[in-house]
Amino acid sequence: MNSPRETCVVPEKPLMISTSEEKELNQLALAAWRALGGVVEMIRDSPASNRSVANSAAKFPDGLTMPPVMRVDTIRTEAGPRIVEIDPITAISLGETVALTEIWSEQGYAVPGGVLDAIRQSLPVDEKKIALTIPSVKSEYESELNFLIDSLAEAGIEYDENATQLSAFNDVASVRRGINKNGWDKERNPLWGSLVGLADKTNLGMLVSGDKIDFPKYLPREYTREDMPDLREDAVIIAKPLKGSGSVGIAATTPNGALRLPDGYMFQEKFEVLSDDFGIGGEWASRVSIYAGRYGLMGAQVTARRKNENFTNVHGQSDAVQTTLAVE
Repeated sequence: MNSPRETCVVPEKPLMISTSEEKELNQLALAAWRALGGVVEMIRDSPASNRSVANSAAKFPDGLTMPPVMRVDTIRTEAGPRIVEIDPITAISLGETVALTEIWSEQGYAVPGGVLDAIRQSLPVDEKKIALTIPSVKSEYESELNFLIDSLAEAGIEYDENATQLSAFNDVASVRRGINKNGWDKERNPLWGSLVGLADKTNLGMLVSGDKIDFPKYLPREYTREDMPDLREDAVIIAKPLKGSGSVGIAATTPNGALRLPDGYMFQEKFEVLSDDFGIGGEWASRVSIYAGRYGLMGAQVTARRKNENFTNVHGQSDAVQTTLAVE
């Protein structure tokens, strides 16, 4: 984590979970993967069902394609893991996740993994090569992405600037505008990129159409402005900007406070988060970002901050713990 960005706290151990919690996270990962796959198939069969997603994917030569893994941000509650956000297009935290997995595996912990295998299986059978062109706005992540490239090389996937691109990085506004204007200028889809239209926070609930059985039980309840008068005046809800990334703009508020916010927000129930311990004292609230693939849980990145009653989300500031999961 030693980079131009602020370095996170190094804990004494990973976030230890039981085998039953690992099983639950695996079931959550499978449900999220099925939900995403179901939506992708629906839009392929009927582009009119979501024109914004279909139109953004049409810029790529293979259209809408599934990534090797998708990132699912969860929190730990007494009732089990709950999803707070899904990002099917990110390729940024992969290097950090692979590094954390390797670090703690070498220490003898049972750490969930599989991201490198998922990338390998997503590449053409006769061409185990990868390219990675980093836009300047993402240069601060270069060390993590280079670590990922080195790890892929050790796994038999060599770097080749003419091979399949790891990511379109179309979460960057300038890159996305270029793709929307000129189309993707490579001959094949990037491993991550064609699903940018599904990264909007409003589409979390839309994924229910891809898996109506298991996926919904992991989701927070969502509210509209019309629901606010029916809630208790002292109820605490989470307000999230529809446009934006990470924890920027996320706030805990009351129903009256929500009504005073401008348009451009969505609202979710506030979960009671478990207290975690990393061997460094105090109580911590964790965001567990799991990587979900066709075979379930394939890696995790844990970011935690000191617990307080105003907890909304966690991101990597200098007072945050960053580690991974390990099974007791």
